[in-house]
Amino acid sequence: MALMLRGCFANSNKNMTRILFVSNKSFSTNKVAACAAQELQDATPRKFIGSAGHVRNPHAPASTIAVDKTPKYQFPIVTISMLSFMIYFFCLREENDVDIVLSTGSLFDKIEGLEKVQLETCIMYYEERGMDTSALKTRLAELEAEQEEKDEQTRLQELENEQ
Repeated sequence: MALMLRGCFANSNKNMTRILFVSNKSFSTNKVAACAAQELQDATPRKFIGSAGHVRNPHAPASTIAVDKTPKYQFPIVTISMLSFMIYFFCLREENDVDIVLSTGSLFDKIEGLEKVQLETCIMYYEERGMDTSALKTRLAELEAEQEEKDEQTRLQELENEQ
């Protein structure tokens, strides 16, 4: 709040010095007197007939005027941006090696043990909800059998390497 010393002068009627300040907020007793008068006016009963409450439809929402605060240039900007991205990604962009790697094969083939963890989680989910888990359990048994075969083959290769 910036206060500025506007002036200082002597009041001849009361023999006292007055300092006038200018500020962003007004600290005056006139506001207090006006608020007190307003409160007295509010304390008196008001007429309902002829007021805005009497004329208003009770089924209508409280604020009937919907103000659209979106700028007028928002729609064209968003449309042009989306159109440019779609043209680039759908038409102009060429495939690269990352796209080829991502499009080939399953994620279960790339990450060892992911399918087993996923099946165990699905089995728990299905059992909690009382659903059939027989197909999931057979696939889990197949995965465990494949894992045992891989483990046995690695052991045999290690033994051959030692000899």
